[in-house]
Amino acid sequence: KVNNQGVEIMFYATPVKVGDFKWDMSFNFAKNQNKVVELNTGTDNLRLTSLFGVSLEARVGEAYGTIMGYDYVYDDNGNKITDGGFYVTTDEVVPLGSVLADFTGGVSSTFSYKGLSLFVLFDFQKGGSLFSLSNQWGKYSGTLAETVGNNALGNSIRDDVADGGGVLVDGVVGTQDTDGNWTSDGTANTTYIDAQSHFFLNQGYILNAADVYDASFVKFREARLSYTFPNKWFAKTSFRDLSLSIVGRNLAILSKNIPNVDPEAAISSGNV
Repeated sequence: KVNNQGVEIMFYATPVKVGDFKWDMSFNFAKNQNKVVELNTGTDNLRLTSLFGVSLEARVGEAYGTIMGYDYVYDDNGNKITDGGFYVTTDEVVPLGSVLADFTGGVSSTFSYKGLSLFVLFDFQKGGSLFSLSNQWGKYSGTLAETVGNNALGNSIRDDVADGGGVLVDGVVGTQDTDGNWTSDGTANTTYIDAQSHFFLNQGYILNAADVYDASFVKFREARLSYTFPNKWFAKTSFRDLSLSIVGRNLAILSKNIPNVDPEAAISSGNV
């Protein structure tokens, strides 16, 4: 049993109409709140799929399509805790976000003059989470730009730590008590670690939250230039309103919060 509550708003207008020239526009906005209310008797969690450490689940009380995985451990001030230069991870999997967007929408305009028209569409998504295997394996295998470069000491991160290389992660030094709880006095991490270990142990294969990203985007979705031929040209035929169009789709990603990939790219259809 899943509860959905939402709203969709659509707005149409003709801001300009002068002679044979007309500008029509539309705007739509949609927001949906989703919650899993009940599963089969005696069950509060249904795993939809599992993929390299994270799972996509339906959990009672959570949104359908919640990503479950290992997260950073934070101190009371929200700093990521480290141990020996590596990030500390949660002992158990925790919710890392839902694949469902906070809201979506789009803006379109049609400019027309006699038989000629130009249609353009921009759309957007705010929120939603995605787990990126492309970034996970790209960093692990060293094929992405962030796996090269210099560290704060001016040395290549791929040099041996003993030679001044390695990676220094942003975090604070933690200590663990006898009950297994992590705390920190706020001392900044100063321990460099080798790049290969960092891009494996501090990334999504082990620390799943490292490769969970905000799926927000703004896209130039479509442009269409059309010409509708005069019907008088086809008066002696059964044809009417013939038009010729040049169409381009998915023309540009104007804004996104995930590196290297399209935030709408998916491994397959369905629950995955």
